[in-house]
Amino acid sequence: MGGNGILMAVQDAVAAANRLVPALRRGTATTADLAAVQADRETAIERVQAKQVAIERQVARARERGRPIGPPPLLKLITALPGVRGRNARANAYGPNPPRLNLDLLPSTLH
Repeated sequence: MGGNGILMAVQDAVAAANRLVPALRRGTATTADLAAVQADRETAIERVQAKQVAIERQVARARERGRPIGPPPLLKLITALPGVRGRNARANAYGPNPPRLNLDLLPSTLH
């Protein structure tokens, strides 16, 4: 729901690279490093999944009642405001707490 799976996978890869590349270069990658990646990403994943479940439940209730499936009128009105629309688009495009790749991990010829 919402097409966030690929986004989350790419962000998980960025978080993993930030944590694991230094450890792998030292030759000391451990389960603690993997646990750190999970800790970095778990809250964001839980938030996205909770939002998806809430939307799925709303859609199921609408179908059960024979109602059209779509955002409520008040939400349509609020998201018509340019600032709100942009903020919501960014939130959906990047998810909560998007990681940033540590560019210092890349060879100097790439950045």
